[in-house]
Amino acid sequence: MFQSLWAMEDLPHRAARAWTLAERVEQVAAGGFDGLAVDLGARQAPVAGELAPLLDGPGRGLRRAVFAFVDGDGALERALRYATAIGAPTMVVCARVFSRDLGLLAETVERWHARAAAAGVAMQLETHRDTMTNDLRATVDLLDLLDLLDLLDLLDLLDLLDPLDERVELAIDLSHHVCGCELPDEPTAEVEALVDALLARAGSLQGRVATRGQVQVPLGFPVHERWVARFRDWWTRGFAQILARPAPPAADGPREVMFCCELGTHPYAITGADGEQLSDRWAEALQLADWARESFAAAGSPLLTLFTGGRHDRRADPRRRDGHRGDRARIGARRAASRGRGRGRADVPRPAGPLAGGAQHPACQGVRHAGGVPARAGGRLRKRLGVGWFRALCAGRR
Repeated sequence: MFQSLWAMEDLPHRAARAWTLAERVEQVAAGGFDGLAVDLGARQAPVAGELAPLLDGPGRGLRRAVFAFVDGDGALERALRYATAIGAPTMVVCARVFSRDLGLLAETVERWHARAAAAGVAMQLETHRDTMTNDLRATVDLLDLLDLLDLLDLLDLLDLLDPLDERVELAIDLSHHVCGCELPDEPTAEVEALVDALLARAGSLQGRVATRGQVQVPLGFPVHERWVARFRDWWTRGFAQILARPAPPAADGPREVMFCCELGTHPYAITGADGEQLSDRWAEALQLADWARESFAAAGSPLLTLFTGGRHDRRADPRRRDGHRGDRARIGARRAASRGRGRGRADVPRPAGPLAGGAQHPACQGVRHAGGVPARAGGRLRKRLGVGWFRALCAGRR
């Protein structure tokens, strides 16, 4: 269980003096959290040299993660240096690189992922507004290009375009999609299918409840109860997806998972006319931690410590051409296994939750998936394929 230091800015609630950095670290340790996350984009992001001694104090032993907005290789290197300085094995990247070329985006993320791995840091890509993953549907297109691969298979071009390498996992913060995409108040088949496609690639989860009009709402207001229930159901389903994957070979015991409570200060937190925040974010962070533990238990694992350790290469294969791409047999087997049920979800039972309906979410009853993506996603991809585009690919092939 992690707490974001950024989420502790301007706390305690309605106090005359805000907590110092040392006091924030003490509160994290005393609050029962296993570790803390540093958002390098925060207004009060601590200097690594000031934070590291606080984390290494006697008996503290807090685990660490770094969150960073990255717009290029230089920003990635700076974030990796910070992670190394504070001893953080995990880094969550909000990728501020924009293009309509999904292949270019995938190549960028895979390059960053490989660079982080070389530095000993496990990188995850966050679902966040005003980043590469801004739009829910476009993010699913980035993750799953199976329809496009089926078409390319006719031209023997599978090695030129592959879905985003499945070693790249997502740090799931669905509040950005709920608010940024103004998702419907009630679950729909399309939205739940898209969310499931993201959860199938989850490496960690972040705690915040949003509505279609506000990215962060007070947790105790009755008007928000439907969204609280919906997010808790998503978290349970996300934990189940993560835990269904094998633990790293070097892990001693079950796979561990990070859930980061990230209730941000204003403008995330709603304020009243007096400029004061409407709710106590620290009390709500503790509430989120309890809900996450309940969701984790509902996901079917006895493990109670929620923390993400290092990633492992689940797709290692000596037949790979370049360390990232698989061969035709691997891709074909994956496509065959994923048709009609969604990649990566074939053997993962959906746990009961506030909105769950047995083995399938009620909004998804009778819905067929193509590789985890509604059929219209494949249609959008096909519209991007012109004769000139194919000629360019063929020329590159020769």
